[in-house]
Amino acid sequence: MKITNNVRTIQEAIAISIQQLGGKGKSDEIYNKILELRLYNFHAANPLAVLKNTLHRHCVSILQASTFGSQKIFNKNIQGYWYMAEAKSSLINNLTFPITRFWFSQSLHILSKDADLFSSSKMREARITLIAGNKMLVGIKDWLNAAQLLMPNTGRQTQLSDTAKYITQVDGHLNKSSSWLSIHLNIFFSNKNDPYFSMFRQLAENKIWYTKKDLVNSLDTNKAADSIDSSLTGIFRTITKDGPLADLKLVDYRNKNIDGSVTEIHIGTPKIPDEAIIYGLILARKRHAPSAVTITFDSLLGYGLHHALCLSAKDLRERLRAIYRDPRWTGWFRFEEGNNMNSVYIDTQLTERNALLRLLQEAPDTWF
Repeated sequence: MKITNNVRTIQEAIAISIQQLGGKGKSDEIYNKILELRLYNFHAANPLAVLKNTLHRHCVSILQASTFGSQKIFNKNIQGYWYMAEAKSSLINNLTFPITRFWFSQSLHILSKDADLFSSSKMREARITLIAGNKMLVGIKDWLNAAQLLMPNTGRQTQLSDTAKYITQVDGHLNKSSSWLSIHLNIFFSNKNDPYFSMFRQLAENKIWYTKKDLVNSLDTNKAADSIDSSLTGIFRTITKDGPLADLKLVDYRNKNIDGSVTEIHIGTPKIPDEAIIYGLILARKRHAPSAVTITFDSLLGYGLHHALCLSAKDLRERLRAIYRDPRWTGWFRFEEGNNMNSVYIDTQLTERNALLRLLQEAPDTWF
């Protein structure tokens, strides 16, 4: 039985779904447990259209669990809710323009000295320096924001974030694969990651070839199709062909037709160093559970960490287990395995800064 789209809140949707399943009295218990696990801020009323029928399927699984005391079972069944929370992310307003190594490296270099680069008074100078038109400048700045390379809400001036400063200190010309892996992960776990996050989730879960049109028609997002199409155009140009992320092999790509006018993409098989997994873990925690010291493995899957790294859930578990056994990471984090639940304990010395610097300075080159 489908849930109709006129239900306004997740809580109402849970109540209807549970009622349909004959689980009267369970809806409040499920709702409260979700809030307790902090997998979704359900106080925000989102259109049920975003959830489609996944809500009903997860409620079926939850009712089949013998007890809410089994957090592993509950987390596994509730993962789909987390993905839908990403509908609250802002759109990458790149106006069809991609990231380029020149635009990013030049922008970061200039902003380190002149925070007025993107101000109206410096517009002409910015166009000349970056060799970009007005719309391109808007796209460049929005990509920088999506990659968390700019400080938020700094008024007329544009201040570099600490992440940007560390990257430029180590790799000012952005030649290292580790710099671009860090940029990819920052976009994925940004609050301005729509439809970047949902695209990688779709690719990773279905493992089939998609054109841009296919993705526009299939992504779970509450943004207008035209806006998604525009943003995906810029994303496609960033991750394929001559884009700066293409040689990381985050996606495989091919021409669908003879003239090459339509590109298809498929989840790739990049070389992911241990340092990127640890940095992705820290960014996932920063976005979704900033005060957590211990995070369950199932929650990490809910946050999409395996999708960000283009790994299966099984491969991510094996990689975390191997990293924990590596002496290089002793005292930084623990991968704890129990009968019913795996979890990651993050030591206080494993800060975002330390994780990023280890990625930038120690990770092997992974260009293809």
